[in-house]
Amino acid sequence: MPFKKIQLRPGIVRDVTNFSNEGGWYDCDNVRFRMGMPESIGGWIELLNGGSTTNALETTYGVCRCLHQWTTLAGQQFTAIGTDKKLLLLNQTTVSNITPVGPPITLLPNPLKMLQAPGVGPPTSNSLRVEHIGHGRVTGDSVIISGATAVGGFSAVDINKEFQIEVIDADSYRISMATSVPFISTSGGGSAVVATYEIPIGSASNAFVSGGWGVGTWGQGTWGTPRSGLESGIRIWSIDNFGEDLVAAIIGGKIYYWDASVGVGARAVELSSIAGSNQCPTINSAGIAVSEGDRHLLVFGANEVGSAAADPLLIRWGNQESLVEWEPRRDTTAGGLRVSAGSRIIAQTRGRQETVIWTDIGINALTFVGPPYTFGLNTTAQNVSIVGPNAVIEARNQLYWMDLNAFRFYNGSVNSLPCTVQSYVFDDFNWFQRAKVCAGHNSRFNEVWWWYPSADSIENNRYVAYNYVDNYWIIGSMSRTAWLDSSFSGYPIAWGTEINRYRLFQHETGVNRILRTGSGNLQAYSLASHVEGSDLTLLDGESFAFISRIAPDFSKTGVSTNGPVVFEIKQRNFPQNASAAGFSGALVSTSNPKELFVRVRTRQFALRVSSNTIDLGWRLGTTRFDIREDGRKQ
Repeated sequence: MPFKKIQLRPGIVRDVTNFSNEGGWYDCDNVRFRMGMPESIGGWIELLNGGSTTNALETTYGVCRCLHQWTTLAGQQFTAIGTDKKLLLLNQTTVSNITPVGPPITLLPNPLKMLQAPGVGPPTSNSLRVEHIGHGRVTGDSVIISGATAVGGFSAVDINKEFQIEVIDADSYRISMATSVPFISTSGGGSAVVATYEIPIGSASNAFVSGGWGVGTWGQGTWGTPRSGLESGIRIWSIDNFGEDLVAAIIGGKIYYWDASVGVGARAVELSSIAGSNQCPTINSAGIAVSEGDRHLLVFGANEVGSAAADPLLIRWGNQESLVEWEPRRDTTAGGLRVSAGSRIIAQTRGRQETVIWTDIGINALTFVGPPYTFGLNTTAQNVSIVGPNAVIEARNQLYWMDLNAFRFYNGSVNSLPCTVQSYVFDDFNWFQRAKVCAGHNSRFNEVWWWYPSADSIENNRYVAYNYVDNYWIIGSMSRTAWLDSSFSGYPIAWGTEINRYRLFQHETGVNRILRTGSGNLQAYSLASHVEGSDLTLLDGESFAFISRIAPDFSKTGVSTNGPVVFEIKQRNFPQNASAAGFSGALVSTSNPKELFVRVRTRQFALRVSSNTIDLGWRLGTTRFDIREDGRKQ
């Protein structure tokens, strides 16, 4: 019998039934379409290891939800990394900690006590108890110890460094040392031990806690205030560069500044603490941004002048070219505007010659109008919103975002984005963690991506992506929490989880997942990928189809020329029957064998192509089937 070509429409369709999508693709993972044909996506290589996701006492960087890159006047290329625990700078392979710190606190004399480690044999110690009355810390906070003398077998060099805290009680905590020494029941450290605490860590997830809805405000409490009751939500940083310097704000918290001229040995400081600061905002509820061209620093959800509480709809800006002058006067361009509708600003981003602002009920555009008003604010659309502060991305002068139960784009006006997987995404979505949604642009392949948490996950574990040139959607499983397109290396970089560790990746490099082992060496892992079509029939399924041969058309990428690409035929007789494996065969080369001999008799059949081999990627062409009608009876 002659071969029959089977060529399906590009993109994944899940918002209709499998059977009604005949002629299209129904499922995929780690697959995109190029020139209408499916292929495995590019792999990634680990740049930075952030530590275990399961051990809160391990020295870790935490979960990053904001990446920002810029170059200083001296030509230094920095990547700012904002996590729930740290504010970091990455310069090539060197990581510097610029997390803000509080004032140094001199502890009572001899506040350090050796603690015995559990185990058999001679007693040892690998930790110290630090006495600090009413410290107000939580497990995971960081402290920098200085001025201490030796305690037992721990030298001053061992002790005078940064540690993560494990709280023992309200007046003491444990710090873990790098080595073990013989245990001695002793205290010490001297009379000049100083504890300098980093800003308290934030939350990696939303959580139901005591206190009830609406108890407390963003940033509630002063430095060192013990925390109880309702905590703030997920810690998300908003970061931008003001020239060569960095401005970073904790959404729902304070605003910080890092001076590039001082160097990576200096920590970021509160913006309001800079010399000459005048009426500077001290808090925000929706982040910061630098207005391009006119060089104003914008603060969203800022506090009013003379108030310490954030106004979730107030936008304030400082004097042009200044970070310190915020008093609205005739001789300054500083000022503010309040969004007229909604209850809070949720997200904001730069558009074309404007800053686009999302509230819970609409979109507004902030534009530079010059003196005397400096900025103007216009309502662009109502009855739309956004799931979280990082759910919007710019691509080719358009803004794409994930709304509540829809996808939209903005190019001067708001438009709905038809989506063939919309119900698939939003019917299995963890709405309580929606602020974690992360959008990214992969310009090389004309794609915008969203990573989101499924209903049974508290962290981003799935993605949905849209090709805005070829107009199709893809889906899959991947854990990413922050993304930057076309970084200094020319490749996208992203923060995410692989094998229970947070890591920084460079994407679209080769065909493997290349990760660091515990010893720091790089190890290649396979990148599993598959694509599966919707069910096909002969004569509308009235007759059975008999398939005797498959003539695959595919090419391989990577270096594994003999790795298997698996072709499967799934079969069932009626749409409500469970799918059964009718055939599964692996091709290890593109020429041998040229065809696969099969024996499948069914009313409905679907093609699935997959691979899970190191050094192997694939591109699918037009698959042909030797297929004929085989009667109407079982």
